[in-house]
Amino acid sequence: MLDGQVPHPASPNDGQIADARENMGVAAFLIRAIALWGRIITYLSQGGKDLDPNPLWEDESHYVKHLNDVVNLEASLPLSLKYSAENLEVHKTENTASQFLFMHICLQHNILFVSRAAMSARKQHGVHDDFFSEASKRTFEAANRISELLREAEQSRCFVSAPFAGYCAFSSTTVHILGIISRNPSMKPTARPI
Repeated sequence: MLDGQVPHPASPNDGQIADARENMGVAAFLIRAIALWGRIITYLSQGGKDLDPNPLWEDESHYVKHLNDVVNLEASLPLSLKYSAENLEVHKTENTASQFLFMHICLQHNILFVSRAAMSARKQHGVHDDFFSEASKRTFEAANRISELLREAEQSRCFVSAPFAGYCAFSSTTVHILGIISRNPSMKPTARPI
């Protein structure tokens, strides 16, 4: 089910890697990120949100489940797949740097997309200010991170050629434009360098 669970795991005494996550490479987590993107799109754009019995901001909502899935997927990465300059160099030597960067772009795009959808709930009755503030903060942080990853890909000469990366860059840019024209002065400095 793309959740990292192994139906019949090896025992630690078999001489095999017993922890499936330690055996999952960048491609496996990239597939999980894209699969999660599909579930998010189904929820937000294909009627799932309308079927949710709870409003977005309620802990029992499907929206909160998707948000938790997005955050937990990034947090569950093994150390070798967490983003760092050192890990990028390792992936360059293994010829997986483009996949590594693309995986992190997709993870951030999932955060951006889920969080940006919550921003539209601002005017709904019953929404909490904290909910909107957190969603806004996550949206802008993810947009900034996507831009940083694309900049690092260019500087390290790693060609991220997947068409979806262009869509991620576009989504990030639209958030930056909102930051530039925002009346909130704290958003403008992070949006301008892009």
